[in-house]
Parts: sequence; structure tokens; C-alpha cells
Amino acid sequence: MIRSKPRSPQERRWLKVLGTLNEFQARLFLASLARLYYVQEMIAALIIFSVLFVGASMVVLIIFLLL
Repeated sequence: MIRSKPRSPQERRWLKVLGTLNEFQARLFLASLARLYYVQEMIAALIIFSVLFVGASMVVLIIFLLL
């Protein structure tokens, strides 16, 4: 018999939540988590590109004002 490693409290909580759901609810729950993760990634990318755009704009502005 293979014993699994002890689970963390967070992992046990998610298993308890998923154990109380039927298959449709579990799939819906996981799909909504995936969508939230995707939105979080897109917001992070937007912030990164905004910062890079502002940096590039400042460099161009400084060069324009010096010349």
C-alpha cells in the first residue's frame, strides 16, 4: 500500500469543498477558477506593458528635449 504525503490545511480544505460538489458543480467551479487565473494574468500583463510604455515614452521625451 502506498501512503500519500500529509496534506496541507489548504489542500484539505479544497478537497473538502470539491468532495461536497457533484460533477457538474466541480467542473463549473474549476472552470471559474481557470477564468479568474486568466484574468489575473491579463491584468498583470497590462500593468507590465503600461510600465514599459511609460518608460519608453520618458526616454523618447528626454532625448527629444535634449536635442
